[in-house]
Amino acid sequence: MNTIGRDKWPDWVKQVVGKKKNIEIKERNGRYYAYEYKNTWDKDKKRPGKTSNYLGTVKQTGIQTPYEASLNGIYEYGHVKFVWHILKKNGILKSLKRIYPDDWEVLLVFAMNRLIDPRPIKSINK
Repeated sequence: MNTIGRDKWPDWVKQVVGKKKNIEIKERNGRYYAYEYKNTWDKDKKRPGKTSNYLGTVKQTGIQTPYEASLNGIYEYGHVKFVWHILKKNGILKSLKRIYPDDWEVLLVFAMNRLIDPRPIKSINK
């Protein structure tokens, strides 16, 4: 991950970040990540240091925090792909479509959600 100087930020990143101070942008594979940093004094090494805190991914609409990203299912992709692969390989998905032709998608979504993120339906965000 490469830190990019403020003068080399794309215009849309500058617009999203605005005039905020102590913001550092890192780039990797065309994606931009925002960090808040603070300059500190390291008493043991007797020299200045820097501490940084990850804010989130820079999107055209703003900075998406890790919590917001998890609500969008980004962190659960691997689990879902694994379950989907097992369902297809064992023919369970085909049977589900045959037995419940109108409702198989809803049943699958609720079952996979319950398997991957077990919590009551009333706690599930839209």
